Amino acid sequence: MLPKFLILNYHRLIAPAACAHNLFDVGFDQFRLQLNRLKENNVNFVSLENPVMSQTQLNVAITFDDGTLSDLIYALPALKETG
Repeated sequence: MLPKFLILNYHRLIAPAACAHNLFDVGFDQFRLQLNRLKENNVNFVSLENPVMSQTQLNVAITFDDGTLSDLIYALPALKETG
């Protein structure tokens, strides 16, 4: 059986009030909530460069498509906090 693998792709993280105008953006508070929920559900976070897959857990890779400044300001600290 192949391992279960999910790739989450984010466009840009922005202030929650601005999210209503663009379906591709995620509020930074919502992003933190999503990371925490994934961690609470004991997913195996993997790198696309070196995907060490679990056979028993859901494997999750998180990607950003444009490399905006919000990735550095909001995403990086949240990713470090959740491990």
